[in-house]
Amino acid sequence: MPNAVLVACVTGLCLVGCTEAPDVGDATEELPRGLRLSTPDATSGYVYYTPLIAAITYLIETGSGDVVHTWESDYAPSGFVYLLDNGNLLRGGREPDVSVFSGGGQGGRLQELAWDGEVVWDYEYASEDYLLHHDVAVLPNGNILAIAWEAKSREAAQQMGLRPEMTPENGVWPDMIVEFEPRPPNGARIVWEWHMWDHTIQNHDPAASRYGEPAEHPELIDMNGEREAPELSAEVLERVQALGYVPEESAPDDLESDLMHINAVNYN
Repeated sequence: MPNAVLVACVTGLCLVGCTEAPDVGDATEELPRGLRLSTPDATSGYVYYTPLIAAITYLIETGSGDVVHTWESDYAPSGFVYLLDNGNLLRGGREPDVSVFSGGGQGGRLQELAWDGEVVWDYEYASEDYLLHHDVAVLPNGNILAIAWEAKSREAAQQMGLRPEMTPENGVWPDMIVEFEPRPPNGARIVWEWHMWDHTIQNHDPAASRYGEPAEHPELIDMNGEREAPELSAEVLERVQALGYVPEESAPDDLESDLMHINAVNYN
């Protein structure tokens, strides 16, 4: 895998729970564009990617760094881009007008673009109750498994046994997986859903829901996970905002609401 792609991946990993800013240089500094390193250790072939603050997806040749093809969207990316068997491009778009969710990898829109750039499918799954984020998996039948957040209030989270110090005032965003059957040009049918909220256990509060011993139920998710409350310094938040990973209006509590932060989904 080319180093340029590795840098993009590394930049997006150490966010929630970090106490130090990732060493990626000054995000406001204008760096040289184009091929930065040519090495035989890089896998030969092509790489496609979308920069975090750009609406253009690039297909490049790894040996020369030459841009082979581009696709342009009206939306900044979320966390994925895939080439489909029919030659079209599937990408996530960042929906700009959803105020509830403002964490890294936020999306809200699925787009399929033909080779000539025509948008053949443009589906929005974004509201104050849910938002697509990070990754999807294309199934053999053409359906799409997608990761999404759903909003739960602070009161609802504590009723489920989440420790008070782990619960931001604005509540939490547990993950769910949604299977969509695309119905171009702008629709989709929800075939199936899986909600983290329905598969939890906690041993913090006997009076709250889902009380039990996590060690006796490995099939369930420990709401508290024997972890400390996440901390995010103002320095780290400013850095990831400048990189375009989270919106400029994000606050530290917003990223602490991201209860699980699933980065990827795959189909077995």
